Amino acid sequence: MVSAAMARPAIQEPAGALARNFARAVACRVIDRVAQDRFYIGHTLDACMRRFDLDEDELAASLACPLANLASLALYPRPDPRTPGYSDVLDGIAARTGADARALRSILELTEPMIGVTYAAGAGACTADAAIALSRR
Repeated sequence: MVSAAMARPAIQEPAGALARNFARAVACRVIDRVAQDRFYIGHTLDACMRRFDLDEDELAASLACPLANLASLALYPRPDPRTPGYSDVLDGIAARTGADARALRSILELTEPMIGVTYAAGAGACTADAAIALSRR
Protein backbone atom coordinates (compact mmCIF):
# COMPACT_ATOMS: atom_id res chain seq x y z
CA MET A 1 0.00 0.00 0.00
CA VAL A 2 1.32 3.45 -0.96
CA SER A 3 0.97 6.15 1.65
CA ALA A 4 -0.47 9.54 0.69
CA ALA A 5 2.90 11.21 1.30
CA MET A 6 4.63 8.85 -1.10
CA ALA A 7 2.01 9.30 -3.82
CA ARG A 8 2.50 13.09 -4.01
CA PRO A 9 5.20 14.42 -6.32
CA ALA A 10 8.00 16.20 -4.50
CA ILE A 11 7.71 19.97 -4.52
CA GLN A 12 11.07 21.54 -5.18
CA GLU A 13 10.18 24.97 -3.83
CA PRO A 14 8.16 26.07 -0.84
CA ALA A 15 4.60 26.94 -1.81
CA GLY A 16 5.23 30.66 -1.23
CA ALA A 17 8.23 30.71 -3.56
CA LEU A 18 6.32 28.74 -6.18
CA ALA A 19 3.44 31.22 -6.03
CA ARG A 20 5.84 34.19 -6.27
CA ASN A 21 7.60 32.66 -9.26
CA PHE A 22 4.27 32.03 -10.96
CA ALA A 23 3.05 35.58 -10.24
CA ARG A 24 6.35 36.98 -11.52
CA ALA A 25 6.11 34.96 -14.74
CA VAL A 26 2.51 36.02 -15.36
CA ALA A 27 3.32 39.69 -14.68
CA CYS A 28 6.32 39.53 -17.00
CA ARG A 29 4.30 38.02 -19.84
CA VAL A 30 1.37 40.41 -19.46
CA ILE A 31 3.59 43.49 -19.26
CA ASP A 32 5.58 42.31 -22.28
CA ARG A 33 2.35 41.72 -24.19
CA VAL A 34 0.86 45.18 -23.58
CA ALA A 35 4.14 47.13 -23.58
CA GLN A 36 3.64 48.30 -27.17
CA ASP A 37 0.23 49.87 -26.53
CA ARG A 38 0.14 53.21 -24.70
CA PHE A 39 -3.50 52.55 -23.90
CA TYR A 40 -2.53 50.21 -21.05
CA ILE A 41 -0.90 50.94 -17.72
CA GLY A 42 1.36 47.99 -18.60
CA HIS A 43 3.04 50.20 -21.20
CA THR A 44 3.93 52.61 -18.40
CA LEU A 45 5.09 49.80 -16.13
CA ASP A 46 7.35 48.47 -18.88
CA ALA A 47 8.84 51.93 -19.47
CA CYS A 48 9.44 52.33 -15.75
CA MET A 49 11.08 48.92 -15.47
CA ARG A 50 13.39 49.68 -18.39
CA ARG A 51 14.27 53.21 -17.31
CA PHE A 52 15.04 52.33 -13.69
CA ASP A 53 16.31 48.78 -14.35
CA LEU A 54 13.64 47.18 -12.16
CA ASP A 55 12.41 43.62 -12.13
CA GLU A 56 8.80 42.69 -11.40
CA ASP A 57 9.45 42.28 -7.67
CA GLU A 58 11.05 45.71 -7.38
CA LEU A 59 8.31 47.36 -9.44
CA ALA A 60 5.61 45.76 -7.29
CA ALA A 61 7.43 46.90 -4.15
CA SER A 62 7.76 50.48 -5.44
CA LEU A 63 4.00 50.50 -6.07
CA ALA A 64 3.27 48.77 -2.74
CA CYS A 65 1.33 46.33 -4.91
CA PRO A 66 1.21 42.58 -4.33
CA LEU A 67 3.26 40.85 -7.03
CA ALA A 68 0.25 38.63 -7.76
CA ASN A 69 -1.75 41.75 -8.74
CA LEU A 70 0.84 43.35 -11.02
CA ALA A 71 -0.55 41.64 -14.14
CA SER A 72 -4.05 42.91 -13.35
CA LEU A 73 -2.70 46.43 -12.88
CA ALA A 74 -0.91 46.23 -16.24
CA LEU A 75 -4.16 45.43 -18.04
CA TYR A 76 -6.03 48.54 -16.89
CA PRO A 77 -6.39 51.34 -19.41
CA ARG A 78 -4.07 54.25 -18.63
CA PRO A 79 -6.36 57.03 -17.40
CA ASP A 80 -6.02 60.52 -18.85
CA PRO A 81 -5.36 63.02 -16.03
CA ARG A 82 -7.16 65.72 -18.02
CA THR A 83 -10.50 63.97 -17.69
CA PRO A 84 -12.87 64.75 -14.84
CA GLY A 85 -12.72 62.12 -12.13
CA TYR A 86 -9.13 61.12 -12.92
CA SER A 87 -8.21 60.84 -9.25
CA ASP A 88 -11.25 58.70 -8.53
CA VAL A 89 -10.44 56.39 -11.45
CA LEU A 90 -6.84 56.06 -10.32
CA ASP A 91 -7.88 55.49 -6.72
CA GLY A 92 -10.27 52.77 -7.89
CA ILE A 93 -7.58 51.02 -9.93
CA ALA A 94 -5.19 51.20 -6.99
CA ALA A 95 -7.80 49.84 -4.59
CA ARG A 96 -8.72 46.93 -6.88
CA THR A 97 -5.09 45.94 -7.43
CA GLY A 98 -3.79 46.62 -3.94
CA ALA A 99 -1.39 49.32 -5.17
CA ASP A 100 -0.69 52.54 -3.34
CA ALA A 101 -2.63 55.26 -5.20
CA ARG A 102 -0.01 57.93 -4.61
CA ALA A 103 2.82 55.66 -5.81
CA LEU A 104 0.81 54.71 -8.91
CA ARG A 105 0.05 58.35 -9.67
CA SER A 106 3.73 59.22 -9.18
CA ILE A 107 4.92 56.53 -11.57
CA LEU A 108 2.35 57.51 -14.18
CA GLU A 109 3.45 61.13 -13.98
CA LEU A 110 7.14 60.29 -13.88
CA THR A 111 6.94 58.19 -17.03
CA GLU A 112 4.85 60.64 -19.09
CA PRO A 113 7.89 62.19 -20.79
CA MET A 114 9.56 58.79 -21.28
CA ILE A 115 6.62 57.35 -23.19
CA GLY A 116 5.66 60.48 -25.08
CA VAL A 117 2.49 61.25 -23.15
CA THR A 118 2.07 64.98 -22.72
CA TYR A 119 -0.82 65.50 -20.36
CA ALA A 120 1.17 68.03 -18.31
CA ALA A 121 -1.83 69.40 -16.40
CA GLY A 122 -0.79 68.71 -12.83
CA ALA A 123 2.14 66.53 -13.81
CA GLY A 124 5.14 66.80 -11.56
CA ALA A 125 3.33 67.04 -8.25
CA CYS A 126 4.42 63.58 -7.18
CA THR A 127 7.32 63.11 -9.57
CA ALA A 128 10.00 63.83 -6.99
CA ASP A 129 8.41 61.32 -4.60
CA ALA A 130 8.45 58.65 -7.31
CA ALA A 131 12.08 59.32 -8.20
CA ILE A 132 13.10 59.12 -4.56
CA ALA A 133 11.13 55.90 -4.00
CA LEU A 134 12.63 54.28 -7.10
CA SER A 135 16.15 55.36 -6.20
CA ARG A 136 15.80 53.61 -2.82
CA ARG A 137 15.09 50.21 -4.33
